[in-house]
Amino acid sequence: MLWRLQRRNRLQQKNGESILEGVVATLQKFQIADAYAGRSVKVRPGRFTEAVRDFERILVRNQVKFTYKATERHEKKGPKRRRIRSEQWRKHFANQVRKNVQLVHKIRRRGCISPDHDHLAGSTTTPLLMSTVSY
Repeated sequence: MLWRLQRRNRLQQKNGESILEGVVATLQKFQIADAYAGRSVKVRPGRFTEAVRDFERILVRNQVKFTYKATERHEKKGPKRRRIRSEQWRKHFANQVRKNVQLVHKIRRRGCISPDHDHLAGSTTTPLLMSTVSY
């Protein structure tokens, strides 16, 4: 990526242009973030409740309430470490479950596992084996 910018810069300098002008023009297209960028919501006339809902979604996504509760009282080193390890494990576990579910959906889309084998979920043989083995 860097070599592309360097090459482009050399070409533009040969043509009498500066790469700085291109960068400034690109940055002017985007709104510059300020201190309130992630914590503000535009309120349209007559749509106050929607703005409040959007703001609450932002607070939940940024875990503001959780952070506030966590910093309200001092937490000892040991319990804090255990809590953080537990949170990391839960996050890792959720990602693995999500990944496995996506894999099952992908296999089902291919047609390897048909939805009518769902009643076999409690048995010892997997639906994948049941659908691929023929006697």
